[in-house]
Amino acid sequence: MEARDTRRRRTRSFDVFRAPILGIAAGASVAKASADPSDAKRLESWLCASGVRVRDLRRVGPREAGLRALFRRSPRARPHAEPLAPRDVAVRKALFELRRGALPGTVARLTGLSPERVDALRAELEQADG
Repeated sequence: MEARDTRRRRTRSFDVFRAPILGIAAGASVAKASADPSDAKRLESWLCASGVRVRDLRRVGPREAGLRALFRRSPRARPHAEPLAPRDVAVRKALFELRRGALPGTVARLTGLSPERVDALRAELEQADG
């Protein structure tokens, strides 16, 4: 699968980045393998869009056939991290502040939790501490 450069409406292929990719696979950094910083940024973006990491390139090594096969495979499907619910974030913040010694009323105002909920969290902390 090839990444699409939306600004120029053209597909970037392995051949466009052939020399820097071979350099990275041989062990060079992305910055050193690219001619200038803007090329390095473009290469990093293209690698990310292709689903290929630098460690994958180095694992294959500077063999062009192996690298082409790496870019032909479908990108890795990564599981999406479920965002924390706002209440969970508030509870984590409240626990953090209570551990630091903040007063329950202050924590309730800071996090938007009810004073009763903050008292329950403080009781849980005290019980856990023993």
